[in-house]
Amino acid sequence: MKQKKMCKLKIVGLAERERRLFKMYLYEIGYTLEDVGTIAAVRETEVKKLKKFVELLNGNIEILDTWEVANYF
Repeated sequence: MKQKKMCKLKIVGLAERERRLFKMYLYEIGYTLEDVGTIAAVRETEVKKLKKFVELLNGNIEILDTWEVANYF
């Protein structure tokens, strides 16, 4: 089985209003944003979608770490 890549992301540059909107978006797609502005584990295929949404809110995403897993849900 081909391994899948996962990423740990940090969200920077969002004002409080945009941060709340982004948290609601994350909740809808099944992720949570920790208080420090990081998302613990995101599928690499979804990083592009999240990055586009954060850029629309005038923020930025930093990839803190990447790793590969055999299977994810």
